[in-house]
This record gives sequence, C-alpha cells and structure tokens, in this order.
Amino acid sequence: MSMRQALPAAALVLCCAGCAVTPPATTTPPPSTAVTSAPPVTTSAPPATTSTNAPPLPTTATTSTSAPPTTPTQATRRSDIDVTIVRATGTGGKLQVAAMVAGLVENGGVCTLTITGDGPSLSAESAAFADAQSTMCDPLVIDAVPAGTWSVSVTYASDKHYGESPATETEVTE
Repeated sequence: MSMRQALPAAALVLCCAGCAVTPPATTTPPPSTAVTSAPPVTTSAPPATTSTNAPPLPTTATTSTSAPPTTPTQATRRSDIDVTIVRATGTGGKLQVAAMVAGLVENGGVCTLTITGDGPSLSAESAAFADAQSTMCDPLVIDAVPAGTWSVSVTYASDKHYGESPATETEVTE
C-alpha cells in the first residue's frame, strides 16, 4: 500500500475511532443552596441521593417576612407636640377657632376641632400649613352651633406627629 492510499485510510480509522468512545458515567451534581440578601431567610433542602440514575432533587427556600409596621390611630397615638388654641369666638350661632403648633414646621397635617356640651359633639377639620416657626391650622369653623357654653379642643395629626390642645370653655351666642 502506498503512502497516498494509507493516509485516507488512517484518517477514516481515526475519525471513526472517536465515535466508538463510550461517554463517561454521569454523576449527580452537589445539592444547591439558596442565597438571598433579604434577612430573615430559612433554607432547607431534602437529603441528596447517591444514586447516579436519579435526577437531583430541587432545593426550596422559604422567606419569612413580618407584617409592616402599622400607623397608630389618633385614639392610640401618644401626644408628642403641644397644640394651642389662639382664639375661639362664638357669635351668631357660629364658632370660629384659630389654632397652632409652636416649634413644629411642617405641611400636610390635619387639624380637627371638637366641641362638646349639653347636646351632641360637633367637629370640623382643616388643613395645616407651615410658617416660619410653627404650623398653623386653617380656620376651623362650625356653623349652627346652639347658644351655650361649649368645651373646645383641637387636635393636630400628621404622619410623624400628634397632639391635642387642653380643652377650653367658650361661650357661643345667638
């Protein structure tokens, strides 16, 4: 056999020899672990099997979360500011109150006027606004207030603060 004939035959043998190689035995990959950056996390995985024929078992991760903090209601909030009634006048069956929160400068709060007396309690709300050194309540007005002496108080509430003025007695005339 000449060299020209031997070369193609050798190439054919080498080419086919690669086809006859048996693949290596499969192995089970190591069990995976779940990693998360948000604490608290509990990771659990079933025991790994040693069988080379079984597929790997999945790993499950369970994240435990706690409920978000709740904002306390006005009834349960603790007062952290002082609300002052600047003026309360009751004439012609109308009660008008001006109130402020000294030393607190913020927008977005709500002022609530509540009056109690011989009849049912009455209330009114207004927005609060920041000025240079305090937070002011827009005028608080209740129309059609029966004549008499009323106990008047104002609360201020925002996302960050809560407070209530001391009650004051105010006379409303017809």
